[in-house]
Amino acid sequence: MAYPNIPFKPAASAACIQCGKCARECPVNAIPEDAPEQTDKTRCISCMHCISVCPAGAWGLNKIALALAEKVFAFKHGARKEPEFFI
Repeated sequence: MAYPNIPFKPAASAACIQCGKCARECPVNAIPEDAPEQTDKTRCISCMHCISVCPAGAWGLNKIALALAEKVFAFKHGARKEPEFFI
């Protein structure tokens, strides 16, 4: 099952020590244990579990795209809104 509307897919950097922990714990088996840099982006559900379990801190997101998304989100949704009550 693909999740095409989620633009952020984590990737392994050169700091990867090939321990395989990310591959063993990936809930959708999108990461091959012998080659984590060849992650199947069509299977990835962007749960970010690989980032949280990596002992070397090698997994991450594209920092430029993430910073841009944060700015757009803050611009669109940053203003305070008063609570509304509907009956």
